[in-house]
Amino acid sequence: MVKKARTYDISNEISDLLNTIESTNDENERIQSIKKLASEKSADAARVLISVYHFTMWRSIKIELIRALGKIPHQRSLEFLILLAEDTSDLPLAKEAILALGHIDRPLAGEYLLSLISIAKHPLKKEVVIALADMFYFPCSKELAELIQDKEFENNASILEHLIIALGRQGHSQYWKIIETFISEKIAQEQPNLFNSAILAAGMIGGRKAIEKLESIDTSYLFFSHQLKIASIKSIHLRLAKTIEDAISDLLNSKNSNEQIKALRLLREFPKESAWEAYVLLAQEIDLNTECLVRIALSFPDRANHDLEFIIKNHQKIDNYNLAALCRCHNRFNKRFIIDLFEKLPSQTSLDLSFLVKDEFIAEYLYHHLLQTNTSETSVIFTCNAMTQQVYMAAFSNQLTQKISEFFLNALHKAKDQKIKGRIIRALGQIKDRQKTVINILSQLIKKEDSLKSSLYNTCILLDTLESTEILNKRLKTIIQDNNNAEEINLIIENLAKATTLPSLDCLSRIPEDLIKTNLKSLLNILSRQSIAGLEKIVELGLKEKEFQTQILAISAARLNHNEKIRKSLFDFLNNKNHCLEGRALDSLCRGATINEHLQLMNLIDTKDSNRDYKIKFFQSLIPQKNTSYLKLIELIDQFLHGKNFDKEDLQIQSSCLRLRDNLSMNQDNLDCSYQTQKETKKLDETIKHNLDEDLALNIKTYNQFSETVKSVLRNGELTLKHPQLFDERVDKSTAVVEYVKSIDILLQERLGTKLFLKKSSDLLTDLQNRICFLGLDDFKRNSHHLAEELQCSNHMTPAQFPTPKITGLAQSIFTGKILYQQYRAIDGLRAWSVLFILFGRDFNYNDKNLKSIFNFKSAQNAHICKIAAQMNDLQEARNQAAHRGTMLETAELEEIRKLSFDLLEKLGDLL
Repeated sequence: MVKKARTYDISNEISDLLNTIESTNDENERIQSIKKLASEKSADAARVLISVYHFTMWRSIKIELIRALGKIPHQRSLEFLILLAEDTSDLPLAKEAILALGHIDRPLAGEYLLSLISIAKHPLKKEVVIALADMFYFPCSKELAELIQDKEFENNASILEHLIIALGRQGHSQYWKIIETFISEKIAQEQPNLFNSAILAAGMIGGRKAIEKLESIDTSYLFFSHQLKIASIKSIHLRLAKTIEDAISDLLNSKNSNEQIKALRLLREFPKESAWEAYVLLAQEIDLNTECLVRIALSFPDRANHDLEFIIKNHQKIDNYNLAALCRCHNRFNKRFIIDLFEKLPSQTSLDLSFLVKDEFIAEYLYHHLLQTNTSETSVIFTCNAMTQQVYMAAFSNQLTQKISEFFLNALHKAKDQKIKGRIIRALGQIKDRQKTVINILSQLIKKEDSLKSSLYNTCILLDTLESTEILNKRLKTIIQDNNNAEEINLIIENLAKATTLPSLDCLSRIPEDLIKTNLKSLLNILSRQSIAGLEKIVELGLKEKEFQTQILAISAARLNHNEKIRKSLFDFLNNKNHCLEGRALDSLCRGATINEHLQLMNLIDTKDSNRDYKIKFFQSLIPQKNTSYLKLIELIDQFLHGKNFDKEDLQIQSSCLRLRDNLSMNQDNLDCSYQTQKETKKLDETIKHNLDEDLALNIKTYNQFSETVKSVLRNGELTLKHPQLFDERVDKSTAVVEYVKSIDILLQERLGTKLFLKKSSDLLTDLQNRICFLGLDDFKRNSHHLAEELQCSNHMTPAQFPTPKITGLAQSIFTGKILYQQYRAIDGLRAWSVLFILFGRDFNYNDKNLKSIFNFKSAQNAHICKIAAQMNDLQEARNQAAHRGTMLETAELEEIRKLSFDLLEKLGDLL
């Protein structure tokens, strides 16, 4: 009985899944609901998962959705994952997309990944290798072997380790010689991880010579390597005990793809000619698809003509994916293979293979097919799709993209049918050709081609640049109050809601009332990313709706677009039975409301029955209203910490509460207000101050700009020098060093830390994570011997002085996002601040790419920032000695550190 395909109401499916995964506190329930939908492996299941991906605000859910899409071998999943992998503005999600592509194991994914790894100095090459290692039905052992021998990776042990294992997993014994070069006692001692990878690969493809090689290496004092060696030798013996007949028998009796892969790998162990002869003799009744897989497993250039005839004769009975893999085996060695094949195959079969095999000839072939005068609309759509796939497989190579873009533009110029024109226009968006020429053509067509506007607007959004979305914005400004253009206005708003890059859409404030209801979800989507004056009424309308998806969007939009009425409505959602709506409302209040709402929330939290999750969310997520004193909230926090509703045993609440209090105290708005209050209530006696401020102002030009907190710490450090009769050469002066360093630490926290930890910008965290990925610092086991030189710091710090351990720890904290909530553990002194300056605070070149400062420093010049970072390291070292067992008896020694501290304070005062 044939299983009936599930019918979908897409809108309901999206809403139901979104409700389930966002409303539950149970992480396992959330993951299982996503996996259940992914297990259907249908196009509609992929569509639902992709739609939910766009709606959800939680990063952890996005990652689960990406992984789920990696289990759906459908064109829609592939294209979506490739577009995510191309988005280098969010490298952590791009990494997940690349790994998911490896699980799909389709030609489009494989060709794309190989094109990606050929891009010079791409930051995610390790992930590409891992993804390729998961692909068995996409033959790529030749490319993997070439990459291992590529000079680009000879000093990159981390990528080499994965390449070696990936080559081993492909199962071709002919590549044993390459693996053998990494099995030596020298590599075992100097690069044990690389050595272990080679041992593991040897167990997968090695023969008797591999056993001899492994046994010749003494690993008795390398416990892990020794166990791997024993296991690999055992694995080789087991394989050697198998015969060709066993391999073919296993293949004939295989019941699933895993058994089939295992049998084909075993068949590869034997000489290809002998294996093929045995196959012909023993497997006469085998089906053609399995025979095609055997030909792929045993392919070699001399069999090209034989396999060409096999394809031509049997193409109708063989799965296209298998045909494409066999074509690829020969096309790598002989570029005439695909040309000869297309000349002899029926046109439709050639078009089918054009989706699955990458070749420059295919682009030309498709272009000529597109220009045929008798081409139907269906055929044009099919051909455009195939040309788009060629660009995807080439990883949007500039050369091929521009070439196919020219083909599309020429075809567009010659096309007469409007539907055909529309499909060609959408194809321009799919290949992401963002040249000014294309943008200008789209802009001109919008002015004169009314029937093509749907395709034109869709293409502008697919290109997703400020220039392309501005085309829609300009048109919207022109027609927004014209009732005769309601349909076009709806179309523009619907498309703008899908864009990632949005221009300023202030013109939406003039939208007619009757169009608001029609476009409510799209408008709320836009407002969740942009503040537009006068559109609070749209948020109010959305909050009144009963439909879950609309409510989520409205609450999200309220963060940036709110008034007193909206903020009051958000408080009503705090008692909602739906956990997701509660959490979103609290998030919008914490991040977008005013001091009045924040005080109200604090009063709600300081009650006997308040929700623990609310407390943590409030303390970790609150972003203060700009130019507003939060001294009253600080007072309420102090009352909470000393009150009966504070659980002293709950360390998470305690630490998050104290972090918020400290950050608010150091926020400039509160510092200024606090200092003003002090001035009004108490005049400090100049005699008591020992004229310290005058002396400090003479030594530090920016001293008068510092907060009272920084000044008080500096005064404390200066007291030692002001009393030489008490602190003579017999008395330790090291505590003064601690004070000087502390003043710098506090200044950095006030000027930079509050921006990092109080605003808690998800965009900022993404930027930090991208930088970590791009610099390869997410590989926490990376060999760091040359790190100072790679990061262009060697002129200012020696390898011994360079804070490599701190870089590793901070990179891990940033990559996991913990830095936002464990700031004192992550930023624990000047050395940690120096790492932030080195990685994110300067303009420098890495892998031929100019990296700009992420922080808004007045100067981000490389040498200047490196000098500041080096000074921080030196002072941290002096502080550590002073705070522990070091003593400082000589005044001259203290003067030197004092001078260095003052110099750094002055530089930071100018910089921040």
